[in-house]
Amino acid sequence: MKDTLVLVSRTAEQQIHELPESAGQAVLDALARLIAFPESAPQVDAQDYEAYRQVIIRRYRAIYRYYPERNEVRVYCILHTRRRLPSAEVLGYIEF
Repeated sequence: MKDTLVLVSRTAEQQIHELPESAGQAVLDALARLIAFPESAPQVDAQDYEAYRQVIIRRYRAIYRYYPERNEVRVYCILHTRRRLPSAEVLGYIEF
């Protein structure tokens, strides 16, 4: 099977740069695993997030969506696990 394309939004990229170096590297390592295993992370357990998945890395979570018809993952944001999720509608406005 062909490797999955992983796209990281501008928002997520900025959030990764704001993390402590070791946490940022851990997030990047976890996102790299999505190339081979895009459906390995659980779905987000929140209303209106049924199409989204999350990778938990230390105290952070990467919110992404897998588009199997394009074999593409889109990483929308990286949040501390204590932070509230943004409205799922807001994710549609995040630029890549």
